[in-house]
Amino acid sequence: MAAKSSIKRLPKALLQRLDALIAADELTLDDLTAWLDDKGHRRSRSALGRYAKDIRKVAGEIERSTQIAQAVVAELGPAAAEGKTGRLLVSILQKLIFDHLMARIDGGEGFAADEFYKLTRAVRELFMGLGLDAEREARLKRDTAAKAAKVATAAGRKAGLSAETIAAIERDVLGIAA
Repeated sequence: MAAKSSIKRLPKALLQRLDALIAADELTLDDLTAWLDDKGHRRSRSALGRYAKDIRKVAGEIERSTQIAQAVVAELGPAAAEGKTGRLLVSILQKLIFDHLMARIDGGEGFAADEFYKLTRAVRELFMGLGLDAEREARLKRDTAAKAAKVATAAGRKAGLSAETIAAIERDVLGIAA
């Protein structure tokens, strides 16, 4: 088994900052080496170069997985990313795409194209079902409000309330515009 990279043995906070600097791609390898030296953690330029290459590859794949997930969401429709469930499904989809791309980088197979197609279809059907549930819920709310308005109107008339008072109750309490 190969020894752990000298870069990966850096303190966690320093390694996270290094990862961010590498991903930002604003500093040269020499700048990064000097930055580590200034922090009191001298590392070889070649070790840093190998590590930076891997980080940049991962950063590129994250960007690519984001683009693929956005394309899939565009296919699913604009409502796909709305609501907690939608955002969760988009995150899961993005993670699956990222895992696939990383498996490909590591020489593995990842998902087959037909598996992506099946996944996209399943997510699309799920969103369509969620949309139907939302429509049903909105219809139930409208129906309930209409029934409440009828009951309120009848009760108000029976109690001798004026038409203006009944309209105010419907508007202010039940949220029904006259």
